[in-house]
Amino acid sequence: MNTPNSISVAFDYTLEEMLEVGLRTLKSSKTFRQARLRGYLITAVGTFAILCLIFTYPPLQRVLNAAVFTGIWTLVYWLIQNQLTKRRLTKYYREKVTAPWPIHLVVELNERGVLAIEREYRTEVEWTAFENVLEQNGNVEFALLKGGLIIVRARAFADEVQRQHFLAFARQHIQPS
Repeated sequence: MNTPNSISVAFDYTLEEMLEVGLRTLKSSKTFRQARLRGYLITAVGTFAILCLIFTYPPLQRVLNAAVFTGIWTLVYWLIQNQLTKRRLTKYYREKVTAPWPIHLVVELNERGVLAIEREYRTEVEWTAFENVLEQNGNVEFALLKGGLIIVRARAFADEVQRQHFLAFARQHIQPS
C-alpha cells in the first residue's frame, strides 16, 4: 500500500532472474573474486609445472609447449568453473525455495529502508546498508555496501510515473558513495 511515507510494488520473480542476481552478486564479491583468482593461479602454476616435467623436448620448446597448454587449460578451467558455479547456484535456489516458481515478491520502500516480502518471509534492509540505487534497462537496482543486489524488475511498475516516483523515494534516502 502506498502512503506519503512508503511506496510498494509487486511482481513475479523467476528462477532465472534469481540466478542472474546471484551470479552478479558473486562477481562483485571481493572474497569470491580472490578465491577464483587463487584457483586460476594454482591451476595454471600446477599445470605448467607438471607439463614441464612430462614434456621431453629441449628446454626452450618444453617451456613454450607447457605455456601454450597451460593457457588452454586455464581457459577450459574458467569455462568449467563458470558452468559449475551456475549449476550449484541453481541447485541451491531450488533447495531453498520450495514454493513453485515464479515467486511473488512485494518490495516496499519506507522511512526505515527496503522491505521485501515473499510468502511468509520478510526481509528488511535499512537505508544505511545501501551503496546506491541505479536504473538498468528499466529495472531499479539497489546495491548493498557489503555486496548484494535487490533488483525490482521493470514489470513491477504500472507505468513510468510510478517507476520515477519509486526511484525518487529511494534516492531521497540513499546517498551514493
